[in-house]
Amino acid sequence: MAVTRSILVLGAGGALGRSLLQVADTHPDLRCVGASRAEADVTNRNAVDNAIRKYSAQIVINCAAMTDVDGCERDPMLASAVNAEGARTVAEACAHANVLLVHASTDFVFDGNTDRPYREGDAPHPLGVYGATKLEGEHAIERVRGKSLIVRTAWTFGPGRANFVTKVLDRARAEGKLDMIRTQTGSPTWTNDLAVGILALIFSGAHGLYHVVNSGTATRVELAEAVLELSGLTGVTVNPVDGAPSAWIAKRPSWSVLDASQFTAKTGLTLVPWREALAAYLKGLPA
Repeated sequence: MAVTRSILVLGAGGALGRSLLQVADTHPDLRCVGASRAEADVTNRNAVDNAIRKYSAQIVINCAAMTDVDGCERDPMLASAVNAEGARTVAEACAHANVLLVHASTDFVFDGNTDRPYREGDAPHPLGVYGATKLEGEHAIERVRGKSLIVRTAWTFGPGRANFVTKVLDRARAEGKLDMIRTQTGSPTWTNDLAVGILALIFSGAHGLYHVVNSGTATRVELAEAVLELSGLTGVTVNPVDGAPSAWIAKRPSWSVLDASQFTAKTGLTLVPWREALAAYLKGLPA
């Protein structure tokens, strides 16, 4: 008989947190519960300790983060408190309870100055506060030296909050045209598939650092065009532009494709191509 494992998801209100709860619910040998910021604020050590005890967690997955890239530039102290100090706080609580910490990180730890997908061993060099604080969080977890698994991902879309895909749909319906930066290339990733990948790493006993993304690469233009095509929106013009939108404050890496071959070697899985993932995600959106 399989032993039931108890998982606590921090930041359960976000897209990845929601996906993890949905995917874990399909596994009879997992008991997965989510904690919101109100219940377990990652900047509050007592709150995290109490949540781990309350749910008898054997694994904690930390999805809590300040992911507003421009917002991080405007409020670097808050970004550091959540992304860096919050990661350290959760790592210390997990180490004290002797439970595995799984921590979600980002492609924005890289600067984009390469011509191949980034591997786990490549030197990070973040361009802005968001990437810098997430990298600091990774380092903080490593310094705690507890049982940990850090998963970097990229260009996520999923349930709950607005994301690139839903923003494209909203703008297309409202304006009938889109200006889209042509100089960004990445690894679009559905959080449901990411959740499958994270659980596969847990089942495999993985520790350390892994990149987990849907397979394939896309520019922002290609991703926007695919959103329109797969959603059946016709007559919408996508206009490729070279410059970053005027509303952007933070610099973004022009190339942040992640190499997930180490994940595949560990789990035997390769996540489906991003277009297939996007089509599945769009089918689940309300009309």
